[in-house]
Amino acid sequence: MQLPFSFVFGAFIDFNMYLCNNITPNSYIASIILLLIGCVVQSTAVVLEVKPNVVMMSAEGFVKYSADRYNKEFGKIKRKFDIFLVVLAVLASLMMSKHIQGVREGTVIVALITGTIVTFISQKLLTRRNYDRIRNRAR
Repeated sequence: MQLPFSFVFGAFIDFNMYLCNNITPNSYIASIILLLIGCVVQSTAVVLEVKPNVVMMSAEGFVKYSADRYNKEFGKIKRKFDIFLVVLAVLASLMMSKHIQGVREGTVIVALITGTIVTFISQKLLTRRNYDRIRNRAR
């Protein structure tokens, strides 16, 4: 089930890259704001992927398994996992090219805050209580 989902997920990434193709921030602050918006969008996608517990990308599946196995909060495990991946990328870059390539402040910011945003969205926004409240108002 994960293989076809990976193609759909990749298609969404390609589509979003096409939509954002003409967006070019003209300042460092604008770049950071776009980064933070991207973190919120990514975190929302992770919550929508993990909360129904249907099909997950392998990284979120690993984090979900670890959170369930060790009875820890998903967002905290995700943050630790993301930080681990950034450290691994830095080490691999240093070993291969003798300097850090491909990892800058944006990568570190995303690793540090995505798990926290996932927790917030999961516990405060996308809850059964809020869903029922919206559904009852629509009637």
